[in-house]
Amino acid sequence: RMQIVEVRSEKFLPADGFDGLELIGSGSYGNVYKAWYEQHGVPILVALKHVVHCPPNIGAKVARREAKILSCFNHPHIVHLCGVCLEPDKLCVLLQFVERGSLRSVLDAGVHLERPIQYRLAMGMTCGLAALHRRGFLQ
Repeated sequence: RMQIVEVRSEKFLPADGFDGLELIGSGSYGNVYKAWYEQHGVPILVALKHVVHCPPNIGAKVARREAKILSCFNHPHIVHLCGVCLEPDKLCVLLQFVERGSLRSVLDAGVHLERPIQYRLAMGMTCGLAALHRRGFLQ
């Protein structure tokens, strides 16, 4: 059973305890998996970003920086941080799983969005960006 340990506003996790890994994408730093993680005795669906495409010392900085930024927010338009694992060969960041994927994946798929949905997406992005700006992460 995994436990989340709070350390200086970051959530550090042991590297074991992830079930049902399913590759759902990849990015500049590594692969993204859909996985189950047990949090407080309850299994939750997460997006696990496994950092593999950079040296371990750089990967740890990337994972720590992302965790530090996301741990500052509890906002409906910013993805929620579930935790981070900084073990050298198992660097990963656990994020809230978003069922429909990223906006980029929706747009790349050529999905037609009705005008009201476009407005809601634009407002959501604007609110998320405003929150980042208020906290000094964007200038």
